[in-house]
Amino acid sequence: MDNTFRSLKTFYIIDVASECLAGSIVMGQYIDPYMVDEILQDNAGIPCNTCGKMQIYTTNPKLRAKTEWEEVNLISDEDLLQEQVQISCHGPGGWVNGVFTGKVTEKKYPPAESLFNYLFGECGDYEGLADKDWSPAIASCSWGSFCDDDVSEALSKFIEDQHSEDDINEFKRLKAKLGI
Repeated sequence: MDNTFRSLKTFYIIDVASECLAGSIVMGQYIDPYMVDEILQDNAGIPCNTCGKMQIYTTNPKLRAKTEWEEVNLISDEDLLQEQVQISCHGPGGWVNGVFTGKVTEKKYPPAESLFNYLFGECGDYEGLADKDWSPAIASCSWGSFCDDDVSEALSKFIEDQHSEDDINEFKRLKAKLGI
């Protein structure tokens, strides 16, 4: 298995939704969120679109958002080496003056040690998206329990074709001019 994807220092994640399914697109290289939506609409087997801001998780403190549709989340080396703690509030009770009155449990996990494990491991924000064999070449579109290979391939091809920012801006301009 190629572990290149698992060793990346930056992941680009954007949520996708259809009428009855939700999922995420995970990329190892940047694609303008507008173009991600175009690729999704042209290649998904069901009508769908991206939703919300693209979440960019990185260990690079110099990385900045390129558009208003992106949010950069810096994960420090210190974050990766700290024990992770998951706190759950459950049982009867509720919130009273900012304090949960039900049962609160705390579960501790070993340090993530990599950005991939931090995001997709046991305690990560995207836990369950990646199983032990999940290692896409550069992009993946997952709908809960299955991967949309057509979208994943189209995203990878777009990255491989290395479109310039000028090409993308011209595409947006022409699309707006034509009203489509």
